[in-house]
Amino acid sequence: MSAPIGTVPRRHLALVFAAALALRAVIGVWANGRGEMEGLAYRYERDAYAMAAGYGFVSPLESVPQQLDLIALADSLDRRGEKLSPATVPPKNPVLWRPTTLHPPGYAGVLEFVYRIVGEPLFPWVKALQALLDAAACVLLFHVGRRFGGPRVGLFAAWCAALFLPQAYLVTSRVADALMPAFLLGVFALWLRALDTRRLAWFAATGAALGLACLFRPDYLLLPSFFLIGALFTVPWRTALVGSLAIAVCAFLVLVPWGLRNQRAHGDFNVTTHAGGMALYQGIGQFPNPYGIVFDDDVMRVQAQAAGFDGLDDPRADEWFRRRYAAILRENPGLILTNALKRIPIGLVPLYHWGFDNPAYAGHGFYDYLKQGVSPAQAVFKHPREVLLAYWDRLLFGVLGFGLLMANLALIVIDRRHWRWGVLLAIPYLYLVLSHLPIMLGARLLVPAVFGQFIALGIWVERLVFHRPLEESSR
Repeated sequence: MSAPIGTVPRRHLALVFAAALALRAVIGVWANGRGEMEGLAYRYERDAYAMAAGYGFVSPLESVPQQLDLIALADSLDRRGEKLSPATVPPKNPVLWRPTTLHPPGYAGVLEFVYRIVGEPLFPWVKALQALLDAAACVLLFHVGRRFGGPRVGLFAAWCAALFLPQAYLVTSRVADALMPAFLLGVFALWLRALDTRRLAWFAATGAALGLACLFRPDYLLLPSFFLIGALFTVPWRTALVGSLAIAVCAFLVLVPWGLRNQRAHGDFNVTTHAGGMALYQGIGQFPNPYGIVFDDDVMRVQAQAAGFDGLDDPRADEWFRRRYAAILRENPGLILTNALKRIPIGLVPLYHWGFDNPAYAGHGFYDYLKQGVSPAQAVFKHPREVLLAYWDRLLFGVLGFGLLMANLALIVIDRRHWRWGVLLAIPYLYLVLSHLPIMLGARLLVPAVFGQFIALGIWVERLVFHRPLEESSR
């Protein structure tokens, strides 16, 4: 008989891990080639190969012919039983390459590490690693959930995460987002430990983990400000303030090497990305606008090159996009505010994608209508049948997502005894929604934070379905 954890035998957690891993394996194979943000995968792969070749964290100039295709060369070398390395590639021509800052180096570094060990084919191994990590995170979620309502609540949340198709789809994609569910849960678990012990070391560990996560997704950098809000409901204000400051400082320290690299390469200390200006400007195109801006990376790239810049993350292009955004903000601040408000429904009813290749989606997605000057709301009213057929599968998860959010909010509003639990559980999701309202919000960005809602739902199931008293924190 397996040893129990609380009142949950270890074999139950082994089943959670096995089920999570099996589902991610199935989704990873079934949805291969159509993962989230699939168009970015080749950039991560190319950056990783440049690092393996000894070129550094660089990308080829887009305005001139490439020196060589590293992805094709990696395939060619693999057929001869070799790998990319300084010994198997031509010396880098510095005139044809530039330091890249489109993304921080975290995910490319992971790809390089895996490539050095296993070689080609790279992504099946990477996706297997991501599936293993996320399956382990489902087990970690049991321990986090147990902290709130006892082992049964923790086990319920773990099973929800293990079987949640949008999460299985995201974590087997070929982009940095694939690692964020595990990262955010790990950061949250450390933060809870810090709140429970009130020890500075745990706050510092939370910050270090958050800094590491920001090397994959820099938009998590302001999370300590929301952790401060949650901490103020839980610990004395001095502890909350000092602890949150420690999180922010330690996260920043982890990012200092990345900032110094950018200062050496581009002359400015930047710990995020030089594509931020493009993201701000392009975000205006998430809805119809009088400036003709469209939400399309390729269009943005063409505009940047037409203006004399090399690519989207050219530091000069970043400044150019920021100036254009600032001019629109000064001229038409109501547009920016209105766009932010229009994104709120995405946070309330997130249309989670789960890998299904819906044939009715082609030509009838919201971005297809945007190219015709039709907003998502207008598309729903003018073309209800086409939109329903295009989004029925995502709408099912959107309704589920709304229910999960309501479970979390109900814990705050209705439960007089445990409302603080609801506040803590809502912090990650609330941060991801509010921090993206001014720029761009998509359902995939919210998947990493759904774990808090799984726990909240587990608390309600424990109380209303099984009529069991909640077990106080197993800290």
